[in-house]
Amino acid sequence: MKEKDSIYDFENIEETTKSKKSGNRSNIFLGTFFLFILVIIIGLSMDDLKCHDLEAVYGVLVSTLFLGGLGITLIVNGIKSLKKIEREKLTDKDKNYILDQMTAFKNLQIKAKDIEPLLTLKSREYLATCTIEVTSADVRKILKKYQNKDISNKLLYNWVNILWFEDCYVFDTVCEGIIKAIWDNYQESDTLSNVKISDFLNKLYIL
Repeated sequence: MKEKDSIYDFENIEETTKSKKSGNRSNIFLGTFFLFILVIIIGLSMDDLKCHDLEAVYGVLVSTLFLGGLGITLIVNGIKSLKKIEREKLTDKDKNYILDQMTAFKNLQIKAKDIEPLLTLKSREYLATCTIEVTSADVRKILKKYQNKDISNKLLYNWVNILWFEDCYVFDTVCEGIIKAIWDNYQESDTLSNVKISDFLNKLYIL
C-alpha cells in the first residue's frame, strides 16, 4: 500500500472545490443580508410612506431596486452555482477519456500539464475506483529514457510524483519500492544519479 506522507501539486483540487462552495454560500448569505437591510429600511420609512413623502418614496424605491436586485442576484447565482457543483457528473465518454489520458501519461506519451486540467474532484473520485497497472517494463522504459537523456529530470520527477500519488496507479511490490525510492530521492536531491538508475534497473531486470 502506498504511504502518502507528502502532498503534490494536484492535491489542492479538493480544497479549490471547497473554496468555491464556501464562496457561493457567502454570496447567498450576503444576498440575504442585503434583503434584511432592505426590510429594515422599508420598516423605518413606513410612517413617511404613509404620509406620501415623495423623498421617502424615492429613497425606498432606489433602495429596493439596488439592495433588492443585488440581494436576489447573489442568492440566485449562489444557489445555481452550488447545485452545479453538487450535480456535476462524468459521462461514460468523460470517464473513458480521463482513463485513456492517465494511461498515456503512464507511458509518458503526454506531459503532466496535459492531465492537470482533467484532475477535478469528480474525476479523481472516479480514478480512485480504477486500476492502471504499472509494470516493471513500464518503469524500465522510463528509466532507460532518462538514462539516455531522452527525457528531462523535471519530466521524470513529474512522472514519479503523479504515479505515486494518484490512486488509479497500482504496482507490484518491487515496482512500488522503486517508485517510492525515486520519490524519496527527489526529497533529498534535485537529480537522480546514474548509479541509482543502474541499481533500479538491475532490480527491475530480475523480475
